[in-house]
Amino acid sequence: MSLTGVVSKSPSVATDRISVGSSSISSFPSEDRQFLHQIMQDLSLRNNNGFRKKCKHFSKLLIFQFVPLIVLILFSAVFLVETQGQLEAATVIQHHVRVHQLTSDLVVALQIERGLSATYLSSQRSDPNVLKDLTTMRINSDAAANSLAWPFDGLHVPDVGHFKTVDDFKISLSNHRKQVVNHKGNTSVEHNIRFYTLINNALMLSSTQDILDLDQQKLWSKNVAKDNLLQSSDLLGIKRALGGVHYASCRLSTENLAWFLKVSSQGEILLEQAFNYHKPLRREWENRMLDNTLAVETVEQMNKEITHNVDACEKYGTGQAARQSLEWFWNISYFINTIAVIRSEIGSKINADAEKFIEEAQLNVRVQILVVCVIVCGCLVLGTYYSRQSYKIVTTIGNYAQQLKERKNELSIEKKVSDHLLYQMLPRSVAKQLKSGQSVPAVNFRQVTVCFSDIVDFTEMTATITPMDVVNMLNKLYW
Repeated sequence: MSLTGVVSKSPSVATDRISVGSSSISSFPSEDRQFLHQIMQDLSLRNNNGFRKKCKHFSKLLIFQFVPLIVLILFSAVFLVETQGQLEAATVIQHHVRVHQLTSDLVVALQIERGLSATYLSSQRSDPNVLKDLTTMRINSDAAANSLAWPFDGLHVPDVGHFKTVDDFKISLSNHRKQVVNHKGNTSVEHNIRFYTLINNALMLSSTQDILDLDQQKLWSKNVAKDNLLQSSDLLGIKRALGGVHYASCRLSTENLAWFLKVSSQGEILLEQAFNYHKPLRREWENRMLDNTLAVETVEQMNKEITHNVDACEKYGTGQAARQSLEWFWNISYFINTIAVIRSEIGSKINADAEKFIEEAQLNVRVQILVVCVIVCGCLVLGTYYSRQSYKIVTTIGNYAQQLKERKNELSIEKKVSDHLLYQMLPRSVAKQLKSGQSVPAVNFRQVTVCFSDIVDFTEMTATITPMDVVNMLNKLYW
């Protein structure tokens, strides 16, 4: 009776003990306590693992949500940087075009000054009208020099000097001018022409290099055409100066005549190249030539006289030859001024294109910024919404899975507890055979000891105490 009571009550008591906690386990024997402690540690570890897995799954979910957002932001940022670069390039283009125009203005002013200086020297410094025009032109040259943004590293002019500032340049130019008007000076016509030509070449080279360094290829052809026109007008200026020398001194020397023919050929080549780089220039040039056929015919006639080196003093007389020098100068100036007008028109078109590029780049920057903001805000809102919804779904599924796992763990624990109690009542081998549904054959023992015991008044005693007290009493008696 007493043994049956112990066995029948033990499983339910053991199960209740697990749910109460470690404070109630102390009533079990040491072997049972170790076993139950191990079960509770396994439960705690499984709960912690479940929480860590849930955090891990949620982290993966966030990564899947925000990785596309980050990629979109990076792409938008790249496009924004490229657009910002286009805006900066367009601004640089506009600046260089402005500097190029100011440089061209200075070159044109120096070309006219060069021609007038050569004509004045050819007249043995005796023509007051040329000196008056030359004085006015010098003022224009100084104004153009003051308006120019001087190169940061200065202007290097071979065989003339290196001018770090515009003041250095003006000092050198002033010294040369004094030599031109000084009757005791030994400046020759050739030296005068070469002096101005070297300066103009250095200015044009500096300006052209800035234009060629630009990344905007759409304006490249117009800029090259504009540079060719400038160089062509410079050679035309040399031609104007040498032609003036021809009429002022009656005829050219062999060297100057060869020089005249050379610059005439080079100027025509550069003009033709400008027409090829920008097709509308040819029609514009032909239309302007038709507007002043008299100047065109006069220059053609006088050009033949210079090319054949006709003695102007013998043909026209000394006084008329000097007047022919000025007529040549101002007729050639019409061609140079026409080139200047066309160059100015091209410059205006380039400025308009640069303004258009800047406006487009600014619009693109605004659009890209708006796109980035919309993408970021939209992705944040949608990402947050979908993350919350996904988290709820994942949490619900995770809770179901966790509950299923907990039920499975509880069943496993109950099984372990039942097996543990069963192994205490029966030999382990017998218990395993019974669990697997096998029959247990009888075992013959030659000698056995059987203990019969009884507790006096057991029924009355257990009626007045709690079940736990009964178990503790039996454990103390039979353990």
